[in-house]
Amino acid sequence: MKQVFFLLLLGLLAYYPSFGQNENASNSASKENGPSNEELVEMYGLVPKSEMGYIAPRFKLYETENMHILLKLNTATGAIWMLQYEMGDTKAALVPIAERDAAWVDEEGRPGRFELYPTKNMYTFIMLDTEKGTTYQVQWNTDPNKCFRLLLYR
Repeated sequence: MKQVFFLLLLGLLAYYPSFGQNENASNSASKENGPSNEELVEMYGLVPKSEMGYIAPRFKLYETENMHILLKLNTATGAIWMLQYEMGDTKAALVPIAERDAAWVDEEGRPGRFELYPTKNMYTFIMLDTEKGTTYQVQWNTDPNKCFRLLLYR
């Protein structure tokens, strides 16, 4: 009787730790293999290309502190527009801040090449060329004559 009880207890003890280890092992294995597809899409805004990998989206929208204004960036060419959406008396508009400049990038650039980063000044963003490291100051304003892109560092 003691042997049966001992074997039953040993079997339960052997089963319980292995159950916990399998659960942790599967979690750690998934972390070792990298983030899941859903996590990649959420973290980097990546778009599925194929089963082989992901590509960055060609266009991205960036919020500003003005509730009616977004910045639209062509991540391949660095072209930027101020996008105002319609709400009440506010009319929808798409105003170029810095359209494509053939002197510094070709039309068929790689999606994801350019990124915008906000600064503490609500009207100023920094644009980074992630391939060459070039940085630009991007200034938006509700007055289109005060919008510009300025080379900061080459």
